[in-house]
Amino acid sequence: MVTPLGHRQLPPPREPTGRLPPEYLLAVSVVEPRKAYDILAEAVNMVPGCPPLMVVGGDGWSGAAIRRKVAEIDRLGLVEFLGHVEPEVLSALYAGARLVVQPTLAEGFGLPLLEALSAGAAVVATDIPQAREVAGDAAWFTPPGDPEALAGAIERLLADDGARADLGSRAAVRSRTFTWERTTELLVAAYQRALA
Repeated sequence: MVTPLGHRQLPPPREPTGRLPPEYLLAVSVVEPRKAYDILAEAVNMVPGCPPLMVVGGDGWSGAAIRRKVAEIDRLGLVEFLGHVEPEVLSALYAGARLVVQPTLAEGFGLPLLEALSAGAAVVATDIPQAREVAGDAAWFTPPGDPEALAGAIERLLADDGARADLGSRAAVRSRTFTWERTTELLVAAYQRALA
C-alpha cells in the first residue's frame, strides 16, 4: 500500500528580487538527469512565441553538466535557472506562471507537482505513475522523454485560456485531498493491517 504525503500551503507570495518577465513558464525541482530539463529545453524551443522558462531548484548530481547541456539546446535563450528561492518567492512564481511544467522521468512522490496543484496552477506533467497518483485528472499528461508531445501540450495550453483555467480549478480541488490527517489515517490503517 502506498501512503501519499500530506501538504501544507505555501506562505503568502512575495515578489522576487529582480524583474520577472510579464509571462513565463515555471519548472520546479532539483537539477539532475531524471528531471529531464534537456527535454524541456528542446520542447520550449519548438513552441512558437514561447514565454521564457524559469527553473527553480538547486543542483543535484550532474547539475552543472545538465545546465551546460540545456545552454547548448536553448538556441532561443528561453531557459533561466534561478537556483533555490525562498518559499514566499516560490509562492509568487507559482501564482504568476502561465503554466507549470514537470517533465520528470522518475519521481519518488512528486512534491513540486503537489505544490503547483495547491497554487491552482495549470500543469503539464509527464505520464508516470507518481504524477498520475498526485495529479489525477488535474494535469495535462504527455509521454515521458518526448519533446514534441511536450511542446504540443505547451503550445495548445498557452493558446487556450479556458483549458488553463479549468486545469487550475481542478488542481486546487485535487490538492486539498492531500492532508497530513489523511496521511496519518492511512499509515495507521497500514500498520493495523500489517499487525493483524
